[in-house]
Amino acid sequence: ALAAVAAAMAVSAHAQNTTTVSLGTPGYFNLTDPKTTSTLIQLLKVHNASELQKLASDPVIVAAHRGVVDVDHAENTKRAAVNTMNAHIESMELDVYESSDLVPYLMHDQSLKRMLNRPEYADIYRWQRESNDPTVKTPSWYDIVHTRMCTGHDGYGLTVNSNGFCYDPANNDATWPSSLDETMQELFQDSYQGLVFLDLRELRNIRDVAAMLANKMIIGDDYGKWVASHVVLKFQTWMFTGPGDFYQQTANFYEQKFGGTLTESELAQLLIMPVYTSNNVADLDGGGAKPWALNDWNNWVNWNNQQNNLLAPEASLKALKGSMNH
Repeated sequence: ALAAVAAAMAVSAHAQNTTTVSLGTPGYFNLTDPKTTSTLIQLLKVHNASELQKLASDPVIVAAHRGVVDVDHAENTKRAAVNTMNAHIESMELDVYESSDLVPYLMHDQSLKRMLNRPEYADIYRWQRESNDPTVKTPSWYDIVHTRMCTGHDGYGLTVNSNGFCYDPANNDATWPSSLDETMQELFQDSYQGLVFLDLRELRNIRDVAAMLANKMIIGDDYGKWVASHVVLKFQTWMFTGPGDFYQQTANFYEQKFGGTLTESELAQLLIMPVYTSNNVADLDGGGAKPWALNDWNNWVNWNNQQNNLLAPEASLKALKGSMNH
């Protein structure tokens, strides 16, 4: 489940009596019904601080973290994403990192050891810090995508439960890493009507993925429209000084990458879920003396004169220990 949302903020899709969505079997929603997505989004939208309080006691929209995973559907892959849809689950959370040649791909860890058995890539962002060192290996997308995934016994790679087992070399049905775009394309082609949360943990990654999705949206074809209405960017907002800083950094990269201009109004149309779960947020809140997270969230709610698609934040009680008291 989307654990941190369960801790505090998301409104229950299952607790609502809705007449706009046909119930599916065995899930709660018919994920081929185009009305499902807008219903889920409306359930996750809140517009002021008083609405946050009422969400804290409600159940949550079900989300498959890393997809629905088993030995044939490794975590954070296109297979696991499609498996989520086939299991009638109304949302999924996928983790996204970026290769050295700026290809966003699905991976939970900031390392390729567990899922690709590549110990030389124990820190996939080392190349950013030490790019002038010719001995530092750079995980390009070509290198990543041509490495067979280590599924282990349960789809979670080299864990304690795998006992060192990576994959059966005699099994020709190998699983390979998935790019974000190919995974989204597959879900679009399959007409998935749930939500896809993208967990982004690094500033450049947030900026670059936001620019890529904005570009799809601006192109305006059916795929771009699907991205704009189904994909949610989820990130720690403390990495930016505010939504204006997020826009400026994204717009600068957009111009560099796509050669055009990205307006603030265009970027604000992406679905965004601010995240307040880290020790950084707890420290900024100052133990109740300064409600930083609540003030920050209000800044994002009012972004672009409130003409935005901000969703209820993902938050932990620890991170909001100051804000929740106000």
